[in-house]
Amino acid sequence: MTQRRPLFGFSLKRRQVKPTAAMFVDFEHWCYSLDRIYGMRPKVKEQYDEIAERFDIKKIFFFGDFSNPKLQSEIRGIREITDSIIDTQNPSPVIKKDFTDFIMLDYIYQEADDNPNISTYILFTGDGHFSSVVRYLQLKKKKKVIVYGVRGAVSNKFRAVASECIEIPREDQERQYFYKLILENFNHINSKNDKKIFPTFNSTVKAVSSYFSVAENNVRTALQELMEMGVIYKTSDRAATGNLVRVLRVDWNKAEQSGLITTKNKV
Repeated sequence: MTQRRPLFGFSLKRRQVKPTAAMFVDFEHWCYSLDRIYGMRPKVKEQYDEIAERFDIKKIFFFGDFSNPKLQSEIRGIREITDSIIDTQNPSPVIKKDFTDFIMLDYIYQEADDNPNISTYILFTGDGHFSSVVRYLQLKKKKKVIVYGVRGAVSNKFRAVASECIEIPREDQERQYFYKLILENFNHINSKNDKKIFPTFNSTVKAVSSYFSVAENNVRTALQELMEMGVIYKTSDRAATGNLVRVLRVDWNKAEQSGLITTKNKV
């Protein structure tokens, strides 16, 4: 019996082609806003990998005054994905404001003229000053412009003109971050094996907030959620005086089952 060929030729599935993209990162916005609002550090490689799932990133540039220690400490992480790090340190003692923006804008306009085959421009910033270049790319160059920015630090004007606006951290990323800090604190207590440490709810909030320089409200909310999950629970322990004290403890097995830690992280 002869085998029929498909009516419209071969039925092979075509490999999905990702849109080409150029990415411009205002690292000052990313680093400073994330730290100021959430007490978090950029996860450069993780964020890049997430974006690269959607786009074929042909070029990526990081802009910032890397003479600042906070930005300088992140250079190693940036170099995992690119060497295109544009130091925008301004040598002039007079003109200081928006120097990074001016340089970043110049690179965007040049790229739009020099590489017409790029279909998507990804601007990682929250500054409304970039609204005009977004319109230029969309109307004059017929490009799609996607804005990535730190949640709570993206201009409404800027968000409105973009083809798409994606804000980070996502709520789940933010929660996971604070869960990790709290568990690191308990892991540290366990490693010290100090019988005099009796972690309570309030003392844990203050310790994590102080050591990691994050807001107490964020730690308090995350700790309450961990307790509702059963990862952290209340129990009684006996102090040196013989009195029973209500303390917090971690169920490390539940923490591992929840994906918050791996076996090698446990003490």
